[in-house]
Amino acid sequence: MRVLLRLLPAVIATGLLVIVAVGAVALAGSPDLKLPLDPWRGLSDPDREAQVQSAYEQQAKFIRDFNASGQDPRSLHREASQSFYAGPDSLGEALGASDFVVLATVRTVTFEPIAGQWLGQARVTIDVLRSLKGQAGATLELIQPGNPAPTADGHGVLQELDVAPILMPGDRVILMLTRVDSGALTPLAGAGIAYLEAGLVRTLDRSALQSMLSGQTETEALELYSAGLTGIK
Repeated sequence: MRVLLRLLPAVIATGLLVIVAVGAVALAGSPDLKLPLDPWRGLSDPDREAQVQSAYEQQAKFIRDFNASGQDPRSLHREASQSFYAGPDSLGEALGASDFVVLATVRTVTFEPIAGQWLGQARVTIDVLRSLKGQAGATLELIQPGNPAPTADGHGVLQELDVAPILMPGDRVILMLTRVDSGALTPLAGAGIAYLEAGLVRTLDRSALQSMLSGQTETEALELYSAGLTGIK
C-alpha cells in the first residue's frame, strides 16, 4: 500500500497523457467530427520532438511567470483530474500509512515544472500547530502534483489531482503526510487532507473518511485521530 501511495503522483501523471491520446483517437473516429487521426502527420521525428519540447518550455515559462507575478492561485479555475485510486479505506489504515499527522495552517505555495512531464508540482510551506504523529518541526515543506497551466484565453487554469488538491495559503487543515521516494513529504492520497472551515471538518469528496469526519468540530476530529493512533501503536 505504501508503495502505491508514494508512486501515485507519477502514475497518474503518466496516465493523463495516455487518456488524452486515447480520447483524441476516439473523437477522431466520430462521423460528426473532422479531427486528424495523427496530429504529427507529415512531421519528421526531429520536428515532432521539437514541438513537444516547445510545449514543455511554454508551460515551464508560464509557471515561472505565475510565481513571479505574485498572483493568488485561488484566482485560477481549478481542473481536477480523477484518479483511479480514492485512498485508504479506513482512518486506521490512513494513520498507519502516514509518517506525520499534524494540525497546520498553510503559509505559502509556489510551483515548479518537472523536466519532461506535463504535470509539475507545488511546494507548500505549512506552520505546524500540533503534531499527533512524528517529530515535526515548527514548519514543514510539502510537495503536491499540479501547477498553473496556460489556456487559449491567457487566464490559465490550476491543474491538480482530485485525491490531492493543492493546498492554498491560509488553509487550516489536519494532514496525514507520507514520504515519497525523494524523501519529500506529501499528503496521503484521498484521506490525507481534512479542511477546517468555520470550525468544522470538510474532507475530500472521494475520501472514505467523509462519513466519519465531515461536520465534526476541530476538537472532535483531533480526538478521533488521537484515538486511532493509540489503536495502532
